[in-house]
Amino acid sequence: MHTSPCQRLLLVGSGIALVGALADPSLRLIFLCLLLLFVPGYLVERLLPATRPPLLVRSAVWLALSLSLNALLYQWLWATGLSLSTSALWLGCGLMSAGALVAAWRDLAVPWSPHRDTWDTLLTPITPEHAALSRTRKPIGTPCSAFGNRQSTIVNGITIVIVLITIGARLHDISSLTFPPWVDSVHHALLIRIAAETGSAPTSLQPYLPVEDLPYHWGYHVFIANLLRISGLDILETMLISGQLLNALQALTVAALAYHMWRRPLAAPLAALIVGCISLMPAYYLSWGRYTQLTGLLMLPGLAIAWSWGLEKASKARAFQSRGIIPEQGEIQSDAPQRHREHRDFLLARKSLGLAGDLAVASTSSATAPLAEPVDATAPLAEPVEATRRGPGLFRANDFLEGQADNREQAHTNILGVLCASVVKHSLSLQYSTSRTTQERASPFASPWLLGGLILAGLSLVHFRILLFALALLAALTLVWMVGQAWRNLSRPLLYMLATAGSAIMLTLPWLWLLLQRTLVPAVSSEGGLAGGGSYNAFNSGLLWVGANYLLVALALLGAWLGLWRRSVATGSILLWVGFMLIMANPWLLTYLMPALGLLLLSTRRVSLIMIGGGMLLFNPQLVQLPYLWLIPNDVVVISLFVPMAILISGGVVMLYERHSAKLGRLGPIVLLISIIGSGAWGLHAMQASIINRATVFGSPAERAAITWAKQHTPTDARFLVNAAPWLPTARRGADAGWWLMPLAERWVSAPPVVFTYGDAAYVQHINAINDTMITYTPGQEQAIFELIASEGITHIYLVDGRGPLERSMFEGRTGFRVVYDLGGVVVVGVEEV
Repeated sequence: MHTSPCQRLLLVGSGIALVGALADPSLRLIFLCLLLLFVPGYLVERLLPATRPPLLVRSAVWLALSLSLNALLYQWLWATGLSLSTSALWLGCGLMSAGALVAAWRDLAVPWSPHRDTWDTLLTPITPEHAALSRTRKPIGTPCSAFGNRQSTIVNGITIVIVLITIGARLHDISSLTFPPWVDSVHHALLIRIAAETGSAPTSLQPYLPVEDLPYHWGYHVFIANLLRISGLDILETMLISGQLLNALQALTVAALAYHMWRRPLAAPLAALIVGCISLMPAYYLSWGRYTQLTGLLMLPGLAIAWSWGLEKASKARAFQSRGIIPEQGEIQSDAPQRHREHRDFLLARKSLGLAGDLAVASTSSATAPLAEPVDATAPLAEPVEATRRGPGLFRANDFLEGQADNREQAHTNILGVLCASVVKHSLSLQYSTSRTTQERASPFASPWLLGGLILAGLSLVHFRILLFALALLAALTLVWMVGQAWRNLSRPLLYMLATAGSAIMLTLPWLWLLLQRTLVPAVSSEGGLAGGGSYNAFNSGLLWVGANYLLVALALLGAWLGLWRRSVATGSILLWVGFMLIMANPWLLTYLMPALGLLLLSTRRVSLIMIGGGMLLFNPQLVQLPYLWLIPNDVVVISLFVPMAILISGGVVMLYERHSAKLGRLGPIVLLISIIGSGAWGLHAMQASIINRATVFGSPAERAAITWAKQHTPTDARFLVNAAPWLPTARRGADAGWWLMPLAERWVSAPPVVFTYGDAAYVQHINAINDTMITYTPGQEQAIFELIASEGITHIYLVDGRGPLERSMFEGRTGFRVVYDLGGVVVVGVEEV
């Protein structure tokens, strides 16, 4: 049996993955994580009828879709009172693996050659004219590329290499860590444990904490719970390794979004380089344990790609309809491998016959008649063969007969040739389209919107703030797209948008109902409502100018200027998105923007617009005071800016490279590659010492050993007193790894994970009072501590030398206390009698 090189590569890669998974648990976790991140989305997206974006762009959609499907599965299991057993999880992984191998084998069946034409190069041939156009100023919405198939393959390969280097660097960052850092990691571990134990969404924290109907997003936790159940690693290693893998894959998804928005393969490795090797964010998320926000940002590019994909399809459909053409199913093709050769032959034949017909008509009208419809040099290059689709030789043949009486015989001969060519061409179209399924003919444009609805629904379960950021990006993409559309052409896309939003709401109805009851209604009815402020919403300039951000912000502004000068859709969308995010974090900005827009409207001549502008002038800081919102603090916006910065910088570099590549000649790619390697090496070296903030690292190997001992040698109803430290006004945090006792050893602790704040008010107040007693302790107040131990039924005291106000000297040699564990600076004191 003949196999293609890609099929052989698939076999080799599968064999390596299998051997690695059997040999090392860490490798098994990595392979399982990649399996669950890409395969479900790949299988679902592959089933839908649609023209596919490039493979690199599709990978971001797969990842977002996989995370969404997993979260939606757990949500409906919880809503119906069911659970996912470990055996069912293993069975699902096995079926997905087998299905992915079969599907990939079929997709890779076509022999690959860097010299052969692909669908992209058939529909968008790269000619010297196109390359020249790519270096000129173009109107909004003009996609083109200076790269052919071979160059695209090389550039995509460079992107993958950068992502692999990023994965290696991220895994190296955790080599010195025993516990995931900071506060959020502790409650993430507890929710992961509960999801793994119950096989359902962790909305109930019993028996660990008295919390029911938890309104905290858990999409990340149920995904990691799957890995915990089948990888064979403990929860700490699972969180650290999977978290860094998610962190590194951010470079891939942002690269895919940059590729999609700029329509240049070169934008992908540049964006991946910035996110993976130069920008301190998101690498620094490790120091905060920001795994949920990271996962949400990981899904955002896939959602944006699916949304803009739907907008583009709606534009193309409307373009066909406005010209009186029914789009052929061959043009709305699936990339199923079994149809590749048939489709390639169809396109080649149609292109050749259309060219023959055009030449025939051109020869008829050589003297007195113009071409039926000259190709506009500024038209979008996504459809450079539009003239052959419309068949100008057929539609306007009669026009060329006027004034041709002296050459009527030659004209009849040419018209006959045109008619024959057109009949054969449309016969091929009919033959190809009749082989499509009824589903593909019925709804060729709905597939991206269906994907968008699924991803949007899943994102609401992963991180609500990033959901709001995603909605802002979708709004920006839609508004910029609407600029070039007539009002009569908006009905169908708007209908799809409403259907997408409605489907997302219906898919997450149980979760949204819980949020409405437990979060939104109490927040609105409270004294402060949704208003925030103070230090929580304060702008932290240190986060903005951290690491290489001085350089990155400057380059992003330069890229934005170049994009605006060239009227780029991508630039307009990204800048509008950033503006929306800033307004969400700072609503008071509206009181300055609205009067400015009002002044612009006053300069128009329409009475209605002048009246609207006058009303907008009243929306000013002197008359209107808008508060901050507690849901969107400025810090969350600032640490997410690496996404728009990477896209703007990559686009700017591409525009400069395309403009000057002719001058560089063959040295251009070499100079670019050297610049990428040098920038990546410099960035990795510069950020290495700043990724881990040691002030946020609590645990050590000695503390991990102590927690393991506590799990094995203390009763399950043991109650541990641990040192505490101030954190938020509504919660206190642990001062050492002692508060990891609850998620790791399943023991009660005096400083529980901060999700305890979702309990009833009396319980939250009681826990904070316990920890405030320890935080405010000073020598001479021992009796208050002893009374606390007695009243709370404390059985053990967990202490670490030099961490927290309570020390071992306070209990050593005192009646009623006995040291039961003392190793590596960690002491566990047993309480016998107080």
